[in-house]
Amino acid sequence: MYINALAKIMACVRSQAQTTPEVILSNPWHDRGFCDPDQYQAALGRCQNGYESCDLFIKAFEQRANIEREYIMAIQNWSKMWQNEINESQEFGTNKKTWLAAIRAGEQAAYTHTDIVERIQHDVIDQMVAFKKQNYAKSIIHIRKIKEFEKDFENLQKPWLKLLSRINDAKESYHEKRRKLKRAEQAKKIIDSNTGASEEEKTEAQISVNAYARESATLRNYGNVGVFPIQVDNDDNLQHMIAKRHGYRSTFKNESERIEPGFYQVYLDTHKVKVELTATEQIGVHRYPFDNVHEKHCMILIDSSYALPLDGCRQSHVNVDPNKNEITGSIFFKGFLSRAFGGVTTYFVITFTNWIDFGVWTQGRLMNRQTTADGCSSGVYVMVLANQQQRLFSEYMDHIYTDLFIWDIFRTQVPFLILHDSKRANDIVHSIMLIVEQGGYLPKWPLANRYTNCMIGSHADIILSNLIMKHKHDLYFNMTQILEALRIVANKVQKHDSRFDPPTYIKYQYVPFDMDEYSASLTLNYAYDDWTIGNIMYAAGLIDEAQEYYNRSQWFENIFENTKKIFCPRNSTGNILCPSSEIEYLIPFDYRYTEGDA
Repeated sequence: MYINALAKIMACVRSQAQTTPEVILSNPWHDRGFCDPDQYQAALGRCQNGYESCDLFIKAFEQRANIEREYIMAIQNWSKMWQNEINESQEFGTNKKTWLAAIRAGEQAAYTHTDIVERIQHDVIDQMVAFKKQNYAKSIIHIRKIKEFEKDFENLQKPWLKLLSRINDAKESYHEKRRKLKRAEQAKKIIDSNTGASEEEKTEAQISVNAYARESATLRNYGNVGVFPIQVDNDDNLQHMIAKRHGYRSTFKNESERIEPGFYQVYLDTHKVKVELTATEQIGVHRYPFDNVHEKHCMILIDSSYALPLDGCRQSHVNVDPNKNEITGSIFFKGFLSRAFGGVTTYFVITFTNWIDFGVWTQGRLMNRQTTADGCSSGVYVMVLANQQQRLFSEYMDHIYTDLFIWDIFRTQVPFLILHDSKRANDIVHSIMLIVEQGGYLPKWPLANRYTNCMIGSHADIILSNLIMKHKHDLYFNMTQILEALRIVANKVQKHDSRFDPPTYIKYQYVPFDMDEYSASLTLNYAYDDWTIGNIMYAAGLIDEAQEYYNRSQWFENIFENTKKIFCPRNSTGNILCPSSEIEYLIPFDYRYTEGDA
């Protein structure tokens, strides 16, 4: 009985989510995120509702005041009428006086209601009118405050809408590629099941599947210049391969691969050629032993616009120097990360041991013996002798690292290099300081010599400190430049790859969670970073300044929760915000902790 009664009671209790205004009232924006396009209209609608509520409130109490006024008038009319009636009646003496006194006593109540009317008018209606005028002032057409809010919201949402548009475009591009992959897989199944299908048709189907699988599955920023050894029957065959975008690709079997540190080998079944790749610190070396196939011409294609993804190329150029057997060129492209800072230009130089003939192509059209080509569908073809070793050299900047994923290497790889290959470690640090020289700030996670603002902390500090404190740095260090860069990253807001607002961090001595959701991880990382800055200052003889950073390195204690024995975010009011349960610790997108920090 008790359980049934309790169930009936609970059935009558609506949850909090079911009793919010968004459910009770008609609200087209209910259940949408505030950052959704035009979602701020909900807030503007509430402002409009506030204006209308003021009118409704004023109207209600004006009506109440009118009722009071009508009551006063009715009492007064009633009193006047009945006093006349009594005076004209046959009543006399004390009875008449009593009646008149009773009538006049009723009239006195009108004065009480007059006071009520005045108080309603002064204390309620006039106050609400003043409030409405102050907070909901109108221009000729609009409520001024609402238009100001709308303009501010629009300006704030513009960059978000641009980003959202890019995200939606990326989603659409991804799903389109997945649809193409599915169609390619279905086509391959049909061809494979067709006993009359030729090997060429099966090969093309497999190549198509592989191409769409790569496009829809990977994040790409480099890998833009394509080098492909092929065998063709004649110019028409070559023309056909080039006219069909990437029609020169080949199948291969995994068992033909040989993979060793610094060496890769594979056999391309379509073109009957073995590919052997290795590299030095500055160049890549390719060798292509071709099978001797009757009436086939051995060629190497240089696709200067071979960009992954396929739509990544924005501009391409290639030039042939037949006197040097050399090809030079460039490609300007925008990849997943590089498009955030406007794209990257890759330059290349390729030198051949020898060649028989050459030409270029543009938009699928061959031009024999021509030396230049431009555009995102262009390249060079070179005819070589079978079994003649070819070496191709791709020049890079000598020991200058344009891509440094500092978050991923400062703990392990760089310390290892400092101990076992200090020359390379020095090159890494010099590369970091070149970025400072060219861009003005220490980087977090540079890509293509540009800032990405990827990951947290300022761990270039740690790499610098590690090299200096182990006395492995060379004689070319500019300590003045290093010290100034460290002071900036620790104390000022950088234009690129900045820490969380340093003055605010210094004020609270931790990163407040209500100002940045990465609070705990940032505080811990900055403590470590500042300790390493202190080490560099100490090594430079700046003892007092070093002590300041050593003191800052202890601020991690400000986010330690002693009961749970864990570092937790703290908001600006001082409240610690630890995960409430063990399950909450496992939430992968809980930004209180970044990749296991704390």
